[in-house]
Amino acid sequence: RDAKTHWESYWIERLTAMEGGVTALATLALLNCQVPPTDPAVAEPLAYLRKLEARKTYVVGLVNMCLYEARNPKDLPKLQ
Repeated sequence: RDAKTHWESYWIERLTAMEGGVTALATLALLNCQVPPTDPAVAEPLAYLRKLEARKTYVVGLVNMCLYEARNPKDLPKLQ
């Protein structure tokens, strides 16, 4: 295997182990770009993230940042 293929597969393996991490990162980027939480591009991933049982610190942190930026009162118990 060449170096590029090895490097790409390394990161693909790491990202797939972080269930919800890529979704949370993209959702957070949209929220930071002022896309409203009611927009389907944000609302649908937020619904997925709310149901996700996060196991990795990275994912937990990103999900919490998404929920905070969405500013939905129903998310407060999860954030506290």
